[in-house]
Amino acid sequence: MTWVVGSALGWIDPRILSAPWTVIEAFVRLIEQGRLQDNFLTSATRALLGLSIGLLIGTVLAVIAGLSRIGEALIDGPVQIKRAIPTLALIPLLILWFGIGESMKVTTIALAVIVPIYIHTHNALRSIDSRYVELAETLRMSHLTGGRVRINIVSGKDNLSAYGDSEGDQAHRYGRTKEFMRLVRRLWTEDNVTSAGEHFRVADSTVVPRIQVRGDRRHPKFYFGGASEAAERVAATEADVQLFWGEPLDGVGERIARLKALSRELDRDLPPLEFGLRITTLVRDTTEQAWTDAEAKVAEMARSKGAGWHDHQRALAVGQQRLLDLQERGDVLDDNLYTAPGKFGGGGAGTTWLVGSAEDVAGSLRKYQDLGITHFVLSDTPYLSEIKRQGDQLLPLLRS
Repeated sequence: MTWVVGSALGWIDPRILSAPWTVIEAFVRLIEQGRLQDNFLTSATRALLGLSIGLLIGTVLAVIAGLSRIGEALIDGPVQIKRAIPTLALIPLLILWFGIGESMKVTTIALAVIVPIYIHTHNALRSIDSRYVELAETLRMSHLTGGRVRINIVSGKDNLSAYGDSEGDQAHRYGRTKEFMRLVRRLWTEDNVTSAGEHFRVADSTVVPRIQVRGDRRHPKFYFGGASEAAERVAATEADVQLFWGEPLDGVGERIARLKALSRELDRDLPPLEFGLRITTLVRDTTEQAWTDAEAKVAEMARSKGAGWHDHQRALAVGQQRLLDLQERGDVLDDNLYTAPGKFGGGGAGTTWLVGSAEDVAGSLRKYQDLGITHFVLSDTPYLSEIKRQGDQLLPLLRS
């Protein structure tokens, strides 16, 4: 209304703002002449072309930078510099390079589009939960390694709020683990999976690439640890392999018997639960040298309070407490199970060690095998040199 009154009374200079009726007359005349439609089509085509080019370039740059550290080092810096420079400030430069034709206009639009597309796509890629990335890499590695991939499920506490998740008590944590293992197994073996559980929901989901079936192996095995009642109930129904840390033979035998009974009680609907041992094995050419080196390592741990020797060190879980309690029974149990490392910071698989010559350690491992252990995860630190020693000296004895 102000515009109409101001124009009618001459308060508004028509050279600054044309009267409403003048605008309407020009609008009608341009439509009648077809010029408005032509100009609109030209502008829309220019905008769409610039948008498409900017969208393509921004997405490609974001993918390269988001999935590669080298790509990020090469691309992110220049894009951030461009982000700080208004596109309008580049127009004089673009006119010098491209003239004032369509190329300059399309380039201007593309440059304005590239930065926001890059920023949001790059941020989205960088914020992907690493657990999904690891799952995808596991699928790929299973193909590349001919089915040698194994997966260890850990229900330990984590900063779940960083993933947009939450965590309750132990029952809640293991309930989520049980549901996860059951769902992933279905995704690996079925098509068009739909599930609406308490913790995870998928609809008509099919995982690709598909897991390659190799004989009786339909998917990578689920390894699982834990000694609490809640953990053992999950293992009894969902795990393929229950992993034990380095407990004495009587303790491992007792747990195997309990888990077998629990599997029957809970009506396990998977192949029989298998059992594995995760332990540190300190192997040397002779028994005497092995014990000399083991005691020297423990002495160093005592001086440094275990710094650098931790393996899964965290708030004490039931399984960890079982290992620490072994110290009350002595520094050496069975033939050569060394409990002293746990006094000075060794945690998890580093709490107890099998110490001796290759023959000594192989003999102890065979006793675990007689109890029903069929999977062995062995290591020592420093990892590279010790795994070579074990591969050269210990594994040939276990394979014979």
